Amino acid sequence: MYTPNITNDNEIWQQILSNLNFKRFSDTDYRLKGTNPICGCPSDSSNNSPATSINPEKNTGLCYKCDKGFNLYELAKAIGIVVPTKNNGNNKNSRRISNDMLTISAEQIYKTSNVDHELIQKYFQTRRLQLSNEFIDQLGLKINRYNGKTSIVIPIINPKQEIKQLCQIFISTKTGEKVKTEQNLKGKGLLRRNDGSAVYKFNKDHKEALIFEGIEDALTYYLYVEDAKDKTFIVVFGEGNFKNANAHLKQFEVVTAILDDDASSLNGAKKLDNKVKLLQPTLKKEDGSKMDCNDAYKLGVLKKWVDSLQKIERESIDAPFDKNNLPFCFWYEEFGDGKPKLKINSNLLLEFQKSDGFFTMLQGEFHDKKILVRLEDNKLKEFDIADIQSRLVNLHFKKLPYKISEHFILDDLKERFLNGINVYVSQPRLNALPQQKIELLRDEKNKSFFFFENGVVEVSKEGIILIPYSHIEKPIWSSQIISFEIKILTDIELHTAIESFNFFKFLQCICTQRNIDNNNKSFDSKRFGSLLTVLGYLLHNFNDERYTKAIILLDTVFDGEPNGGTGKGILCRAIKELRKVVRIDGKKINFDETFALDSLTLDTQLVWYDDVNKNFPFIKIFSDITESYTLKQKFKQTLQFEQRNNPKTIISTNYTIK
Repeated sequence: MYTPNITNDNEIWQQILSNLNFKRFSDTDYRLKGTNPICGCPSDSSNNSPATSINPEKNTGLCYKCDKGFNLYELAKAIGIVVPTKNNGNNKNSRRISNDMLTISAEQIYKTSNVDHELIQKYFQTRRLQLSNEFIDQLGLKINRYNGKTSIVIPIINPKQEIKQLCQIFISTKTGEKVKTEQNLKGKGLLRRNDGSAVYKFNKDHKEALIFEGIEDALTYYLYVEDAKDKTFIVVFGEGNFKNANAHLKQFEVVTAILDDDASSLNGAKKLDNKVKLLQPTLKKEDGSKMDCNDAYKLGVLKKWVDSLQKIERESIDAPFDKNNLPFCFWYEEFGDGKPKLKINSNLLLEFQKSDGFFTMLQGEFHDKKILVRLEDNKLKEFDIADIQSRLVNLHFKKLPYKISEHFILDDLKERFLNGINVYVSQPRLNALPQQKIELLRDEKNKSFFFFENGVVEVSKEGIILIPYSHIEKPIWSSQIISFEIKILTDIELHTAIESFNFFKFLQCICTQRNIDNNNKSFDSKRFGSLLTVLGYLLHNFNDERYTKAIILLDTVFDGEPNGGTGKGILCRAIKELRKVVRIDGKKINFDETFALDSLTLDTQLVWYDDVNKNFPFIKIFSDITESYTLKQKFKQTLQFEQRNNPKTIISTNYTIK
């Protein structure tokens, strides 16, 4: 079967489809029904997954039974389709059809593309840009459809106004969103590579030009930045195309290039004429990644972004790299194909994390539970993998200089690291951190410790003293530190302060009762002493394993009915100012749920069941009080408090606990 009109792979594929039967699984997976004409293996059509698969986009096929690979040309030949080549088959590569057998100029492709205002508008609306039909025509934007792919084509012209190249943006016809594609950019009906510059000159008298990377950023600036409409916009596509912009600069008195915040832009900027002023934004996204003009507009910070544009001196682009300026380094350069590549050294990264204070804390009776923690200045903090990743990117990377190696800058490192962050900072690799059993600073029988921003307050019968964190013998949980700088008063100052201390007056009010018969108030000193004892017990996190108890705050009942508003909640919230308290809603708690107490953490010092109802199942927490609480959180390992570190328990209620 001779088919002289076949000129590319797509047309070969169409001929194959008309001669063989296939089951289509996707655009890149067609399964042959029947015998494979190349290897002779049967491909059972009754099977939901026939044995021979073909990817027409990549011009490849494979028989899964015998592992025989082939291309479309070989399959066409096997079924009798004869395809001509440029040299009539004499070339040794003629068995594989080439996409450039028929060359169509960019101008011809552009002419055959269609005007589709609605679809083009749909794409730019995903960037929050509103373009009129007239403006789209003025920009020269069209739609190209080929081989099942749809793209917006952007004409790239030379100073003679000739279309020499085309840029394309592949989009979804349903949503208008930009899509990725591996479509070849050469051949009939396809677009050229993104080579050159698109020039949008809206007034022939313009004396100033702006150079942007990407049409979305250029249009954002043109539409929404003040005084932008009296400038010509030159849009370049890719690092290698900055030099093409130079051909358009002669007529302008002032030219400014607004670069992306990455090394690629800076490398491209080296090719621009020296008359071009270089600007680069310093404003970043919350995650530390770069923010372009369109990003800033969508986030509502366009003016702030424009104000952040900072001049880049050409000398700084070529400044020599000094490794001594690096506070740390876990990356290196590797050369392949004559080009430098930035690589991450996982071993050096692990060593850096060790030096940053990270290690694995061993927990449990058999030390079989492991927690990622970081220790600094005797302050211990639990980290999960996301926390460690964030610390690297949002804290440590900000300490690095602009250039981090001979050929790369900080943004290159960020991009390289973020692309593989879940590999570089992952549980298997963090398992290699050192493992330690840590003894934390806790209250002793005759001493209690309170942690403030400026140090540790030690309270004992000998007195009250303030100790710097660097002088304590054991570490503490940083989350137990009270956000307050404490001042130790003298005995005289303390006596005066207590008399005017509102909380002290509040405690006295709790212990003052009104006589029902004569309405007189009387202070109950015995009750006051009991209340202070209760407060002391709850604030002192030393556990005597022989005497474990729960404190129950209950209203005084005169008429058999529950009474509220007596200060129970205020009392518990006061304790929360000094200790790490977890409040549990007593009315909503359901102990039958697996994660009923998932708010408890290893640094919890007191569990407060607030306002429990009449039928509160005290028996459910009996073993938690007498033995120890169990930590159960979703997607985390189950942990058990050691009994001496077990949180104390307080229950507030309007009812009698049974």
